[in-house]
Amino acid sequence: MQPSLIAIPSFIALLIKCYFLFFVAIKQKNDFKQLLIILVTLLCLLNFAEFLTFTQIGQNLAMLKIYYVLAILSLILLTVLVLVVTKVNIVAVNLLHSFGIVISVLIVFTDFIIADSKMLHSTITRIPGEFYFLFQMFSIIELITCIYIICKKTFSYSEKDNIIRARSSIILISMLPLLISVLTVIFLMALGVKVNAVVIVPITTTIFLAGCIYACSNNKIFDFSILIPGTLSWSRKNNLFFFLYAGEEKINLQDQLLRLEKLYIEEAMKKNGGKISKAADALGYTPGKLDYRLKSIHQMDDK
Repeated sequence: MQPSLIAIPSFIALLIKCYFLFFVAIKQKNDFKQLLIILVTLLCLLNFAEFLTFTQIGQNLAMLKIYYVLAILSLILLTVLVLVVTKVNIVAVNLLHSFGIVISVLIVFTDFIIADSKMLHSTITRIPGEFYFLFQMFSIIELITCIYIICKKTFSYSEKDNIIRARSSIILISMLPLLISVLTVIFLMALGVKVNAVVIVPITTTIFLAGCIYACSNNKIFDFSILIPGTLSWSRKNNLFFFLYAGEEKINLQDQLLRLEKLYIEEAMKKNGGKISKAADALGYTPGKLDYRLKSIHQMDDK
């Protein structure tokens, strides 16, 4: 296969990322704009460095080291964006980022991480150094940390997290192809398989960027958590479908609404350890109103 054909996915992904950068710079107006611009810029540079490895200019060890450093910085900024979007503060993440910076320094000034480069499928790939596993470990931990934070918010049952849950669900779905591709490449490398990620990674990072930009947009966004089993939106959808399509020719709407309210109240009480004040806050009720509704539900059950 000709090098130009292998480079096509990387080139197309680079063009799309450049458009994303222009779009964010012009259209984005909220607090996420600065972070998005930096993240998209880093991924554009990463994609460009990768594309250069298909050419005579980029087929050298220096370009390969630049590529790896950009990859580390992109992972760090990805985590920062996830923390900002989800409004989560994890102090230990700063230590992980510091670890990434140390690895970047080792890549640039030593051969501990990247010992040398070699040709593979019309481009170059790394010859791992003695401590190359540190880069792999950092990448895995960084991605899993992001997934953990996003899942924590996607599966949140707090009414106050509706917008965060919607944004997290979009980022989660768009990040899955990237996570799968990176873990697959690392796994194959660990088995000794000669693999180069120059085709799949540009595509998966582009999909992820599209999800991030949509999740951080100023417009009303679709809550994709409605498609994910176990989330609040999914439970609401299925409870509603159950009540509306239970096979009955006629339904008593008042009774069905009471049953639906009962499900939400029971779930809120369960999530908050049976404490009426906390459950009431989660449901948007006063403690007095929740206590009254509990008595009404009990009376309905006794009938």
